[in-house]
Amino acid sequence: MRHESTALLIAERDGAWEAWVAPLRACADVLHVIHQRPEEGALAFASRVRSEVSRLDGDLAEAAFVGSATWGAEVLSARALVLRAVTAKLSASGTLTLDAPGRARHAMEALAEMAREQLQSSGVSVVAASLDAWPMAA
Repeated sequence: MRHESTALLIAERDGAWEAWVAPLRACADVLHVIHQRPEEGALAFASRVRSEVSRLDGDLAEAAFVGSATWGAEVLSARALVLRAVTAKLSASGTLTLDAPGRARHAMEALAEMAREQLQSSGVSVVAASLDAWPMAA
């Protein structure tokens, strides 16, 4: 029996996530997309992401978290919760890519740096990159 590889796309409301669909779909058998609902606050979205990620079968091969231009304290806390949930589900050689526009990209870079320090011996990679700089898109 063949084990299906799974990719995950997490999309904040107003994030430019649509361009990530095809590349992620190309690197896995199954792609799950979790999109923030119009009425859903940042922490409620993070809670829903954690719940949905925990129900996924198997480990994730690839994941992308595409944020919006928003970067306040509540959003940063929510993003950290999402990051922890996703990295816990990634396979030992899996990668989580964080992407966001403008100043929010700096926040994603900081989250990626903190995650790399915490996960350095696990084999899981966390990077901050736009789609055009994403290694799997080449």
